[in-house]
Amino acid sequence: MQTTRHERIVVFVQWLVETFGQDGLATGTGVLDVAGGKGEISGELAGRYGVPSTLIDPKPVLNSPSALRQVCLRFEEAIGAPEHAGLVQACSVVVGMHPDQATEPLVDWAIAQRKPFAVLPCCVFAKSNADRVMPSTQEPVLSYSQFVAYLALKHGSIRRAKVGFYGRNEVLYMTSADYSERTASEQTLPSGCTI
Repeated sequence: MQTTRHERIVVFVQWLVETFGQDGLATGTGVLDVAGGKGEISGELAGRYGVPSTLIDPKPVLNSPSALRQVCLRFEEAIGAPEHAGLVQACSVVVGMHPDQATEPLVDWAIAQRKPFAVLPCCVFAKSNADRVMPSTQEPVLSYSQFVAYLALKHGSIRRAKVGFYGRNEVLYMTSADYSERTASEQTLPSGCTI
């Protein structure tokens, strides 16, 4: 059964609240909604749950509610902009629902900063990311399933879940607790030992 975009947003936001907790999402400066288009995720978080959220998208939202915080930059620009450093560093969770070309930078930044995140990958953009290859086979990442697997390999504690709507509904995510569990690649080995 097909669902509307609004229904998918409601389902994803409910999943976020169930997974990270309403209080957890509301800590610091709240949620960073990456490539969130018209700000529907931010609006749903604020309106239904009272969770502060900041939309990061290069296109401004016209006629937006006054409560909607916006950073009108690409994600890669926003995280490096000194004027947004406090907002970005103090966020509770970084989220992206089908954030297109911001998907991989979102995952990479969240892991590097040890920030909780949740992303629903969508488009692969294989032609503009020809350098992406599966680590074990060196095959190029061309399909959606390969892209999800490729992203999941970026950290040994990335979890996967399916949200309750039709289509590209696989979420990759990490909570704060997932960063405390060290993966084999992060463990310090005794001198002379190898994996």
